[in-house]
Amino acid sequence: APLNGRTIARIFSSRALWGVYVMQYAVNALTYFFITWFPLYLARGRGMSLLEVGFAAALPALCGFAGGLLGAGRAVFTCLVSTLLVVVLAVYFLADMPRVRATIYRLVPAHRRPRAVLIGDAMFVRVGAYVLGQLVVAVIAGLSALVLGFAIGLPYPFLAAVLVAVLDLVPVAGSVTAGVLVSLLALTVSAPAALVSVGFFVVYRVVEDYLLYPAIIGRVVRVPSMVTLLAVLLGFALYGIIGMIVAIPTTAALYVLLHEVVYPRLDAADRPAD
Repeated sequence: APLNGRTIARIFSSRALWGVYVMQYAVNALTYFFITWFPLYLARGRGMSLLEVGFAAALPALCGFAGGLLGAGRAVFTCLVSTLLVVVLAVYFLADMPRVRATIYRLVPAHRRPRAVLIGDAMFVRVGAYVLGQLVVAVIAGLSALVLGFAIGLPYPFLAAVLVAVLDLVPVAGSVTAGVLVSLLALTVSAPAALVSVGFFVVYRVVEDYLLYPAIIGRVVRVPSMVTLLAVLLGFALYGIIGMIVAIPTTAALYVLLHEVVYPRLDAADRPAD
């Protein structure tokens, strides 16, 4: 819309925009207070030293930083617990797989059961191959992190390797989170060690996305990359970390169902009757 008197009047008559203006003014006033007047008051009125004044003036920023660290720690803890929960449930599910499959097939009418067994077996094969391939990729990530830890003198290298392996089970975001945490841990060693860690995880992410995943998982799952990315985002939006973990195997199973059941029926429906 062109900037004229009516547009300006509508802007200044909006209560929401006035709320934004007031909040921005308050933030600027508080910032100016803690940067200029408050340190002078502490130094002249209270007789504090320069170090004490600096600490007191920076206290709000330090509190905000501490709150951010606590929030990040909580997010990482939630990610670890969710990942371990999914892994444990997957192990129990795979151990009892024959009984689960037999129970599911019993729910299908007898005259359709052979076809259901073929489709179900194809779905279970893809899901099982994805789980096994994901575990292999996670082990490779953990071993790579272990080698990196010994190379740069990382404290607790075995613990860091286990952390990387567990977080790597989470699609897309897992390896990034692991790289950030290990790089922060490497920062306690030295700045060059942290830079080496960052470079290592950037290179490893490229290798994992373009070499490991296509070679180990992509040939078996056979789901388009765009569909996989959308499935991961949708799973995260619906169920968080657990949704991200189960999104790809669920999509692989639905992909088999589409190709074996839905598409043939649609093709048959389009054929003219004889």
